[in-house]
Amino acid sequence: MNLKKIIPVFFCLILSFAIKPDEKSNILLVNKKLKKNPAFSELEKEMELEMGIDREQPKSKRTARIHYMNSEDFRCGSFIDKENLEISIYNNSGLDIGGFKIIINKWKYKIVPFSSSDIMPNTTPFKINIKKQKLILNKKNFVIGDSIYGYIDFDISELFENENSYIQHIGKGYFRTKISKNKYLN
Repeated sequence: MNLKKIIPVFFCLILSFAIKPDEKSNILLVNKKLKKNPAFSELEKEMELEMGIDREQPKSKRTARIHYMNSEDFRCGSFIDKENLEISIYNNSGLDIGGFKIIINKWKYKIVPFSSSDIMPNTTPFKINIKKQKLILNKKNFVIGDSIYGYIDFDISELFENENSYIQHIGKGYFRTKISKNKYLN
């Protein structure tokens, strides 16, 4: 009997019993070769997207190619807050900001859509329905100054009680960023 094949299967079985069924999809996956994906070579060929709040044209290379909310015009930034790593995929026009955050704590993560506007009032969903989510990073443990390479694929609905409506968030693509010590430096 080959022990190398049995140990991973045994570990997966133990893990599947330790995690509640609705939490299975929020386990971080690691692929050390992810940064060699051709998508990152394509990002290297383009300059970062200019946002409405920029005072001058960005001088850095593009950080994200994620199709989300019918757009691919997003930047990526990250920072460590206490024990959580927070990755933000966002677009900021100057009047409003929107996108999603990936909050990672050890092997688990949570995707949180966000938006804020000077024009429209903010509303809070009363329920979030996760249809699918997948996050792959180039490694598990990070410190300030590390580079992150990632892939994300998700379908999440936010349900709003007072409006009897929902917003569907579907996102898929690649991102990279360097971890900052301050969330406002991203």
